[in-house]
This record gives sequence, structure tokens and C-alpha cells, in this order.
Amino acid sequence: MSHMRDEEEGLLDAVDEAIRIGREAGLPVQISHIKAGNASVWGRAPDVLERIREANEAGLDVTADQYPYAAWQSGLAIVVRSRMFANPDSVAKGIEAAGGGGRLQIVAFEPEPELNGLRLDEIARRKEMTEVEAYMWIMENGGSGLIGHTMNEDDVDTFMASEWVMTASDGGVRSAHPRGAGTFPRVLGHYARERGVLTLERAVARATSMPARRLGLADRGVLRAGARADLAIFDPERVIDRSTFDDGTRQATGIESVWLDGVETWSAGEPTGARPGRALRRPG
Repeated sequence: MSHMRDEEEGLLDAVDEAIRIGREAGLPVQISHIKAGNASVWGRAPDVLERIREANEAGLDVTADQYPYAAWQSGLAIVVRSRMFANPDSVAKGIEAAGGGGRLQIVAFEPEPELNGLRLDEIARRKEMTEVEAYMWIMENGGSGLIGHTMNEDDVDTFMASEWVMTASDGGVRSAHPRGAGTFPRVLGHYARERGVLTLERAVARATSMPARRLGLADRGVLRAGARADLAIFDPERVIDRSTFDDGTRQATGIESVWLDGVETWSAGEPTGARPGRALRRPG
């Protein structure tokens, strides 16, 4: 299970490397979290999926997971691949590859919290700096978190529709990125119901049976006699994410009830207080 070496300029080479390691080690391959990360590789999602298809047809076991947003979250440092943060040319190259400062949203900047949520180009205007100068100033003052709006919606759709890709949030509780609260209802509501990128059945399988099988959890992810099912009961006509890049913690609507190991943990839009969860261990 690999967060690959490169999701940007070296994307295709990184996919080839992950598949090669799986082939030579005799291991299944899981690519987390599949994306075409910046403007330099927009439109390359079909090429990535073609490599995965060829690998599976050759007898390998290659799948991937995805969060349903055209933006990722990391640290501001990741923009400058050379790590030469005081070099204006290196900084300019990194900002250009990202698609410009308007795609770089600053979060968790402690020296001036009032700048959190703004894009780099907005901060540059406020500070009467260039985008390069604003980047260097932030890094000189301890750096910041970053939400990078550097992906292409068409690539997200292409990965979403693939039979080899499942859903994973890569999110956290109270995260600035909306994926922490919105990932699964967004796939059900926005991508399946509203846009028809995939069927509702496929959207459910991407979040249940497919990851359960991938992790070797044979008694999870399906509804059948004898299975220890965890349940999320939702209204397919109403379920939708409400978290945004301005408020990443807003809860989804249309989720009626959640049951873990036979105990209701979510009801009528509120947690019940029950905490029956436990770590799931693969047999053996």
C-alpha cells in the first residue's frame, strides 16, 4: 500500500515503480490516494488506469483508492520540489506547476491566523508582495499547512468511474479539508445521484465490500446471514456532503442511522454516545 513517490511530474514513472515492486515481490499493490496532482499531469488519468488494467490482465492484483475532491492537503513546503525555499526561481517553478498561487490555500499559519483560508495570491495582494515573495515570507516564518486545489475535475471523474478504484477519505476529525466529514456522502450524493459518474450500487461497493476484501476482512462489507455487518442507513434522494473548504467540519445530511457491531451510534443527525467500535484484525 503505497503513497507513491510522485503524483505530479513523475506520476507515470511512480505508477510503473509501484507495479514493478508488486510484481517482483509477489505482492498485491494498493495505490493511495490516486490522483494527477498538478497542472503538469492533467489529463493523464486514463494513462494511469491503462497501466493498472494491463497489470491486472497480466495476473497482478493492483487497485487504488481515492477521495472525491480536486484538492489535497499537506504542508506548504511540498510545492517546491527542490526544497530550495529561499531560491526565487525554484519557488516560482513550484507555484507555476501548481497552476498559480490562486490554487494554494493556506491553513494552520500560526504567526497570523487571520490569513488562514486565504489563497497565496490573496495573501500576496494583502502584503503587497509577489506570490513568490509571499511564499518565501510564509516559509521564513515557520511555514504553514496547505490545501492544494491543483487537480483537474475530469481526472477525478475518470478515477471515480474506474472498476479498480475504491473510496477512502484520507481525512481527519476537524480537518480543514472537507474530506474528513464529506467524503462518503459526496460520492453517494454528488457523484452518483447528481452527476451519474457511477451508479449508487457501485458507490456503496467502493466504500464497503471492496475495501473489506482488500484488507482481508471476510466477515465485513456485505449484508448476508452470519456476517458481522456495520450499517449506515441513508436516504439516497437526500444524502449529500455539506463540508466545504471554508468549513471542513459540517456534517452531511441524509444519513439516518449508523450501527456498529449491532449498536446504534448515530441517530436523527446526532451521535448517540455509544462507542462499540474496536480494531478489526485480519484472521492470522
